Amino acid sequence: MSLKFLNPLFLSLLSLEILVIILYLIKPKRLRLKVPSLILWEKVLKEEPIGRWFKKLPKNLILLLQILTLLFIILYLSKPILSFERILGRPTIFILDSSASMTSEDIFPSRFERAKIEIINLSKNIHNKISLIIAKDKPYLLTSAGKNSDLERILSSEKPFLGEGNINSAITYAENLFPKESCDIHIFTDGTEELNIPKNSQNNYFIHVIGKKGRNLGIIDGRVFQKNERISQIFLKIGNFSDKSEEVPITVKESGKNIIKTRAYLQPKEIKTLTFEMPLLKGKIEASLDIKDDLSEDNTAYFYIPDFSHKILMVSMGNPFLEKALRSIPDTKVEIKRDIMNIEFKNYDFFIFDGLIPYFQFPGKFLFIGGYPGIDPNKIEKIGKVKILSWEDHPILRFVQLYGIQIDNAYIFKDEKLRPIIYSTRGPVGYYLKEDNMEGIILSFDLLSTSWIYRDSFPLFIYNLLKYMLSYDPQKQVQENLNFTGFYENPEDKKIYAINLFSQKESTIEPQITSQEVILAKKRPKEKAYVNLDLSYIFLFFALIAIIFEMFLYMGGRIYT
Repeated sequence: MSLKFLNPLFLSLLSLEILVIILYLIKPKRLRLKVPSLILWEKVLKEEPIGRWFKKLPKNLILLLQILTLLFIILYLSKPILSFERILGRPTIFILDSSASMTSEDIFPSRFERAKIEIINLSKNIHNKISLIIAKDKPYLLTSAGKNSDLERILSSEKPFLGEGNINSAITYAENLFPKESCDIHIFTDGTEELNIPKNSQNNYFIHVIGKKGRNLGIIDGRVFQKNERISQIFLKIGNFSDKSEEVPITVKESGKNIIKTRAYLQPKEIKTLTFEMPLLKGKIEASLDIKDDLSEDNTAYFYIPDFSHKILMVSMGNPFLEKALRSIPDTKVEIKRDIMNIEFKNYDFFIFDGLIPYFQFPGKFLFIGGYPGIDPNKIEKIGKVKILSWEDHPILRFVQLYGIQIDNAYIFKDEKLRPIIYSTRGPVGYYLKEDNMEGIILSFDLLSTSWIYRDSFPLFIYNLLKYMLSYDPQKQVQENLNFTGFYENPEDKKIYAINLFSQKESTIEPQITSQEVILAKKRPKEKAYVNLDLSYIFLFFALIAIIFEMFLYMGGRIYT
């Protein structure tokens, strides 16, 4: 404990105390007079008994109060600070496993919800810095150095991540969160993933395993293929992650209507592949295991078979070779216009501008032949007759043979936003452009002035282009941090995607580790801190009390009469 002054120069004013004493000693004395009678004074004294009590106080009490008042004011101005040394508490970091297996209901209401409750209860006894890390596919810091109330508010809205978690990356993140401090790290997990805790860590680890063995069967993989023009093939991989044999009812639906009902028998820990053939399927397909187990999210698989009937707009003065190549592609509707006036762009999925180039940019997929919107005339170089020499390895050019194709008139576009993909003997003549909501191919030559339109590679190029630009994988992960399985419509491209768990790691809900009370780090010297107490306002309060008491003495108690 130590005392220091933030404004020590004011302490020099203590010399004024001597001046107060000198002034008190040299003040004039009362004038003594003789009067013929004291009757009137005796009457006044009888009416003010309290004032008489004040007169009995020592005569130098007012002097003492004046000295104390001045002392308290000087101490207030000098800002005295009293410091106490104490041991600094460690920051606390909570790591919450948010992977799909944490939704298991072997513990009520679920492993994830129980972990949230235990974190909140534990935080109520912690008064140091609190941080919360959510372990999903990658770690997310939700709060750092927060309060207990903030922690409870954040956890109340947090939902599990229905994908594969990575809790070890969250441990690495926590190790680097406070690199200069020793922390207490509490990990709340169901124990399905082995923990890699650094051996030389400066932190203390507390492992809280939330979960029992559990009973679970799940679909861990699946796909719907088009075997031929009339037959679709459904592929399912299912697993039994329990300790007992199970007979599982299986149902497959197409747009809500049952098309398959069967059963499968699985031994403990067995994984089995099932295949079904059906007439050509389209739309939303659901395959489900009709059981009640501890993890429901892996009991249903979702597939979406899109309808590839696309509307294509071709704006050209006439190109029979291009028209024939477009109309030969199945499930496409081609509309041809001879000008660019009064076009409703939102009604089409793909645009081809053959020589007639719009002067404005617009969102969509396209093929520009001879130019592109917003072209800068100063960045065009005419190269005349050339031959195609090479091309990039791109899905649009797959199986396309371009070598030696002759072009009568070609140009080079010197625009940094264009990526060359087709090269001639004098420079690039084919470009790929992706900008904002635009994506497509730009050819810097007229198709009718080339030998390409007479080769088989030309319709193959048009087919690859449309397939690459218009088709999509409806089972890809369209966004991060999804907390649901099922069908998802992307508001950007208006396409439907099928979201599945499909993870053997998450379907295995039996804990692989047990609760460990604490994993202690190497002993480090205890970190010290200081608590500072500002005494200035205390002395200001004392000064006010002394002034009030001095005022009462000076008035001789008359304030009570």
